[in-house]
Amino acid sequence: MRMTIVGKNPRAGGSECVIFGHFNAVSHRFAPIRPTPDAQVSREELSWEGGWDVRSMRPGDGLGVAPALVGSKAEGDSCRTTGRLLMVSHSWSGVLQINNVGRKYTIDLYSEETRLVLLDIVNEVLVDVTRLAVAENGALKLPDMSVEDVVRHVADGQAWFRLIDRDADFDPGALRRAIEWLRGKPDDKLKVRLLAALLPRLAARPAPPAPLPAPPHAPLEDTARLRYELRLLAAAVEGLALRGAARA
Repeated sequence: MRMTIVGKNPRAGGSECVIFGHFNAVSHRFAPIRPTPDAQVSREELSWEGGWDVRSMRPGDGLGVAPALVGSKAEGDSCRTTGRLLMVSHSWSGVLQINNVGRKYTIDLYSEETRLVLLDIVNEVLVDVTRLAVAENGALKLPDMSVEDVVRHVADGQAWFRLIDRDADFDPGALRRAIEWLRGKPDDKLKVRLLAALLPRLAARPAPPAPLPAPPHAPLEDTARLRYELRLLAAAVEGLALRGAARA
């Protein structure tokens, strides 16, 4: 998958893309960004070119600094990934475009609240994993994140999440459509399990309280209105009496 920064949200202060690591596609094990290239990490899992560089960044409040892969140039440099990244979503985050052969995604990472998120294009979900992160000795650590782990984290931990939509107007062309057909549809296992775990909780929520009845008119308002109506009635009676006297 090829990821490129393509702009920013109008409310964002910049178009930063900050990656703190990725999850191994086979073992679901987290591999943090390291200050120097790690010989044990295959370039097929995470690679970059151009202006992307490794800097010390803070993942969030209460966490120490750790190495991160940072890019901020729109419409230029790119990063290649297997599709499961640990990223920061904050007020300086940019808009990403991810090209996955026959599918394309445009993801706005802007958030007023700083979040450490799992960007999972394989399962098409974005999940807040801030509370799972620990910074120790200048490195960021997270537990394994299998499908079951993500579902449990969202359902039991009430973590924020968002399903990722594909760009509906993307035309991959005949060759890419053929490759997409050969490799098969994306796995919807996580979405199905996540919805299955959340639906019983939604059904068990108490009904919303009945709306409160409208408050009665204050006695003072009723009294004033009654006096006003009596004055109008008295004026009408007086007018009729004057007209009757004039005719007589």
